[in-house]
Amino acid sequence: QADAEQAYIQSEWTGTTTWVELPEEAWPTDWYHADGTAKYVRPVVKMTKALYGHPDSGTVWERHCEKSLGEVGFEPVAAWASCFWHEELKLLVTVYVDDIKVSGPEGNLKDGWELIKSKISIGEVSKASLYLGCIHKKTIMKVSELGDVSVMEYDMECYLKQIVDDYEELATELTGKTVKLGRVKTPFLEEDCSQADARAPINKGDPIIDCPHCTPSHQMLTYTQSNSSLST
Repeated sequence: QADAEQAYIQSEWTGTTTWVELPEEAWPTDWYHADGTAKYVRPVVKMTKALYGHPDSGTVWERHCEKSLGEVGFEPVAAWASCFWHEELKLLVTVYVDDIKVSGPEGNLKDGWELIKSKISIGEVSKASLYLGCIHKKTIMKVSELGDVSVMEYDMECYLKQIVDDYEELATELTGKTVKLGRVKTPFLEEDCSQADARAPINKGDPIIDCPHCTPSHQMLTYTQSNSSLST
C-alpha cells in the first residue's frame, strides 16, 4: 500500500469554472505597491487544480486516477468504483481518496507499482497494514491437503472500539450523564432476508434452488424432532 502525495491537486480542474480568493500570505510580490501597500482588495484567481474543500474535487480526482491508470493497463472493474485490474500482471488496485492498495502475485507487485508511479505521485510503498481503519494481518496456515497457505486477516476491532468510545464521550457530553454501552454478542440486528434480492431469481420465472437445510419447514421439522426425542 502507499499514499498518493497531495492527491487532489495532482489532477487538473475539469469541473465548473471556479474562482478562489487567495489568503494574503500567498500573494505574489507584484500584488503590492512599492510602498508595501496592497494593490487589490480580496483578489481572486482562477482555480486550475482540484483543491481540497471543493465539493467536486473528489470526483475530478477519481476521473484523473481512472484515466491515468488506464493509460498503463489498469482497467476499471465493472460495478466496483475505484477498483482496477491489470490483466497481464494479474494485479488488483483499489484507490480510496489518497490510499492505494495493490494485491496480486508477489513477483508482479514491483512492476505494478512502477506503472502507478509513472502516472501518480506516491509516497513510500509498504506492506499492507492499516488501510481504511482495517488492520491487515498476513499469516501462514498449514492445511493438510495444500500445505502452507497464505491467510490475510482483516481486523477492525480497534476502529470499532474507537467509534464506541467516541459515541460514549459525545453522548456523555450532550446528556450530562455517564453513558456506557453494554456488551452484546453481536453489533448487528437480526434481519429478515426472505425477500432479499439475493434470494430471488435474476429474471422472473427462472427456477429457484433452495437449500433444504435452510428452509423454515426443515427448521421447524428439526425443532419438532428434537423436542420429541427430548420428551421420550
